[in-house]
Amino acid sequence: MPKKSRSCVSGENSSSVINGAFMDEFDLVLVGLLSSGYQDKEIANKTEIPLRRIQSRTRRLVDKGLIKKIYEVSKKHLFISVFLTAIYSLLLRS
Repeated sequence: MPKKSRSCVSGENSSSVINGAFMDEFDLVLVGLLSSGYQDKEIANKTEIPLRRIQSRTRRLVDKGLIKKIYEVSKKHLFISVFLTAIYSLLLRS
C-alpha cells in the first residue's frame, strides 16, 4: 500500500526553503494562521489536524528561528492578581 503524503493541507508535496530552513506547504499555512492571531487550539479546530501535530510544528518553527512567539499579559487576570494581593496585604495589616 503506498504511503500517504505528509503534507497536511493538500496531497501535493510542495516545499520551500526560507532563510536556509525547509518549510512545506503546511508550515506556510501555519505561519499565516499564527500571524493572523490564531492560537494552536484554534488552528487545530479550523484545519481539523490534531493539536499535538500543530504544537510540534509550531515548536519546530520557533526552534529554527522562523517565527517568534509573543506572550501577552491578560489585563483581566493581571487586575485580579493585583486586587487579591492588595486585599491580602490589607488582611495581614489587621
